[in-house]
Amino acid sequence: YAFHLLPCGLAYQSTLNLLGNGVVIHLPGMFSEIDALAPEMNATGRLKISNRAHLLFDFHQAVDAYQEAQRGPSGSIGTTKKGIGPAYTSKATRNSIRVGELVDWDIFMAKYNKLADAHDAMYPGLQYDRKQEVTKLRELRDRVIQDDMIVDGTLLVNQAMKEGKRILCEGANA
Repeated sequence: YAFHLLPCGLAYQSTLNLLGNGVVIHLPGMFSEIDALAPEMNATGRLKISNRAHLLFDFHQAVDAYQEAQRGPSGSIGTTKKGIGPAYTSKATRNSIRVGELVDWDIFMAKYNKLADAHDAMYPGLQYDRKQEVTKLRELRDRVIQDDMIVDGTLLVNQAMKEGKRILCEGANA
């Protein structure tokens, strides 16, 4: 199995899996990974996302590629151009959007447009399709809500600890 964003616990049908507070999530990438695993594993009801996790957008990926191109061959840092660095920059500067904000589409859209406008202003000529991304995000947001994925991750983990359940934490390589 190829796990990139998803927790490897999905390989075990009896596990509940959580993408926690510190994760940045590109919804199209997450669902692409879920759908690729779907014939052999069903994530429905077994994958939860913390309402405090942050969202990674297509413009974050565009910024990642833009910044790498600006560095030139001698200054390249070898980014994957998946937008992870720029998404964490949005988180650090406190203007990012959390998964829990998907619940109210109007509030989400106001924040999304403000954040996208800020990136467009900082990086003139940024190449991404905002309209197409919003259409896709609306579709994926509906799927997240339908599958009841958004939870208070801190509460979920604390309840599991109180109940004496086994918990495995998984993180990225650094």
